[in-house]
This record gives sequence, C-alpha cells and structure tokens, in this order.
Amino acid sequence: RYRLLALLGCGSFGAVCKALDRRTGRVVALKRVPDALQTVDAARRVLREVVVLNRLDHPNIIKIFSIFHTPATSGARVLDPDSFTLVPVSVDMYMAFEYATGGDLYGLRGDMSADEVRSLMHQLASAVKYLHDVGVWHRDIKSANILCGRNRLGGRVGKSFAEREMLTGVVATPCYRAPEVIMSEGKYTGAMDVWALGCIFGELLQRQSAGAHTPHLTISPLLGENLGEDETRTLDAEMRDARDLVRESRVRARLNLFFDVIGTPSWHDVDAVSSERWRRAGEQAVDLLLRMLTFDPRRRASPDEILAHEY
Repeated sequence: RYRLLALLGCGSFGAVCKALDRRTGRVVALKRVPDALQTVDAARRVLREVVVLNRLDHPNIIKIFSIFHTPATSGARVLDPDSFTLVPVSVDMYMAFEYATGGDLYGLRGDMSADEVRSLMHQLASAVKYLHDVGVWHRDIKSANILCGRNRLGGRVGKSFAEREMLTGVVATPCYRAPEVIMSEGKYTGAMDVWALGCIFGELLQRQSAGAHTPHLTISPLLGENLGEDETRTLDAEMRDARDLVRESRVRARLNLFFDVIGTPSWHDVDAVSSERWRRAGEQAVDLLLRMLTFDPRRRASPDEILAHEY
C-alpha cells in the first residue's frame, strides 16, 4: 500500500519515512516502531501513543490516518509446533501521519517577521491548551517537534504525548526541560510544556530581532537581560524556596547539574546580549516570555493566559 519516498529521520524508538499511500494518493509520514512488544514498557509506550493520538483532533496537531502492524523482523522468536518454524513473538508497528511539507522549525532558516512569530506562537499555544484541556501533556516540546506548512505559518505539534496518569521520570529534551522536571523526581505538571514553549518563543524572538540564522536559544542571557532588581530578588527567593524542598542527594545532584548547565542565571553572559536587540522584540513580547519562563511552575503562565496576553 505504501511506497517509500525518502527517509525523514530516525529516533530512539523508530524511523519515519516520507511515503505515498497508493490507496488514497496521499503523501504521508510513515513511522515504524520495530519490535514494539519487546518489553512491557515498550508495549505500554506504543499503546499510549496510539490511544492518545487517535482521540486528538485539532488543526495544529499532526493527524494520524492509519495504524497497522506486521510480524516483527527482529527480536525474540519461538518455535511453531505445527510448522516447525521460528515465528516472532512481537510486532513492528506502523503509523501513517499527516505529512508537513514545510519541515520542522529546527531546520528552518532565515529571518522571521514579527507577524510570523506571533502567528506561530498563537497556533502553538492553542495546540498546547487543547492538549491540556483533554488531559494530555506533550512532555517533549522542542523546535524539532514543531512541523510547518508550506508557507511556514502552519505550525503543527507532534510526538511524545502522555496522559496525566501515565507519567515517567525522565522526559523532555535537556535544553527544553523545565526546572521542576529535573528537581522533582517525576512529579511535574503541564506547566513543563509552557516552559518548553517559552524556550521556543525565545528562539523565535532572537530570529525576529537579530536576524540570526540558527534557532538555538541561550536561556541565561535572555533571563538576565530583562530582570530588574526586584525581579532578581524574587527569582533568588524562588530558588531558595525550591532548594529548601530538595532533600534527597540524587535530586540535589540533578539540581546542581541544572544550575551548572543553564545558570541561575549566568550573569556574566549578560553583556553578550545587546539590549537594543531585545528592545526591538517589544515590551509585550518580553513580558510574555518572562511569564512563560517563570521558575516556579505554579506562577508560570497557563496556555489560557498566554492566549489572553496582550502580545
């Protein structure tokens, strides 16, 4: 049924190819998860993704068209007593998704206008609000998981969903990982998605105001450039409160690693960021960004508040 056209990417759990669905004439992104039932955890992960994706319906979330499986081409096998042949005990799972013609935000190059940034953020915040409203946390929002339409204004969110009651301890790509995820031994909330969305917002604002040709965000200078004396004291107080809650040595080690990598923030890097550059982003944009990157997840802006913000 599917004719493979190109390899789009490989990950820890499988590969994705651009493919032509001969039955419908539609170009899709075909994802293959090999040996999907190799362990109980692997089976749960695949089942979770299938169940969650099947129930989502939003214009800014990648759609899934079909799901099927074939006997696993790798993994454990057992002897079939009737045919005296070895047969696989697992399956290879295939999922056909909507194909985003514009590629992902990570690979997008060139400047972005203020209107493009605002439009993309509105679409992404709308998608995250929808996910949270139906009881789903994405848990791995990053620019590589934001897929664009042909005119690059059609933002789509894809990959790595989790229902609230099906949490795991290690989630999110490190540079998009919220402080509470590192500190709390898996006791996180949907606010982690807002933090990751704030990181993407910062990337977009840098491309808008500085004309940068790389989407990566340096978080520490971004925070330090816009914190006044009162905000600095508030952030310090929040950090002290957070550290008071951290008791176990393993959590302390993770927190120290977080501060070593990202900073608290890293004040000596502030001079590397031009004040004029951030003023061009606009006070409203910077205000929203700081609300999304608030250290305390309880005070972080919600998706509803992001959509209602004057920006």
